[in-house]
Amino acid sequence: MNDNRKVIPFNQGGEFHFNQGMKKSGQNNKHDALRSFQKAIELEGNNLAYLSQYAYLLAEVGRGTEAEHILINEFIQHQYDAEFYFILSQLYIIMNDPNKAFLFGVQYVKHEPDSGYDEELENMFEVSIDDEEEVEKEAVRFTGQHLFQHLFMNARIEEALELLSTLPVDIQEERERSEEHT
Repeated sequence: MNDNRKVIPFNQGGEFHFNQGMKKSGQNNKHDALRSFQKAIELEGNNLAYLSQYAYLLAEVGRGTEAEHILINEFIQHQYDAEFYFILSQLYIIMNDPNKAFLFGVQYVKHEPDSGYDEELENMFEVSIDDEEEVEKEAVRFTGQHLFQHLFMNARIEEALELLSTLPVDIQEERERSEEHT
């Protein structure tokens, strides 16, 4: 007799592993949660919810540099999808790096002005922005330099130069102007 027909298949896809990770994380079993999140990402690599939770938990357990590396690589692979500015901003909050958190957050707000994240940033960092244009310019400058440095330090020179060419011309020329004055 073929009793296998009575077996109900159990699909353990990305969502299953993600939910297991959330459950384990809630139980403060971070090691198992990381494993579950990693499995979810292996099965559904383009799911930003899975990726962000994995990165946030990595940062919580002291592996923030690894989380940052993963997220920046995915950011580049996803053609600089604006959602990553938000994810990185949240990561830097967990890593207690307010400058990066704020500036990546400003970049997110620039791309997603209706998100409401601008008010959250102002409240979280207790800032009042008088010159929005200057803050946005600093965010473009800083995030561009940070991403460039990541690419350059990982021997991805062509991509680094390509990234530089996407920055506004006035920011590209700033270094040249400052060198002329010295």
